[in-house]
Amino acid sequence: MLTTTSDSYYETEAIIPPDHRLILDLPSDVPVGPVRLTISYQTQQSPPLPGIKALLMAMPDVGSDEDFARRQDVGRGSELWDS
Repeated sequence: MLTTTSDSYYETEAIIPPDHRLILDLPSDVPVGPVRLTISYQTQQSPPLPGIKALLMAMPDVGSDEDFARRQDVGRGSELWDS
């Protein structure tokens, strides 16, 4: 005998008590047996992280441009090997 099943949906709202236990009274048309429960809740949002422009603008104005300039790379010159 081939039996087919279909998913049904029931939604309700509840307040989570301090002990984190829920007692649900379901409608009588929900059959006895295994079910899948999903708990959906909202979390507190963190403030957005600052963008790169805000980070650069927050850098202190210290030193002169010469302090942060790259040195000229003149290379190592020729290598002499003793063989």
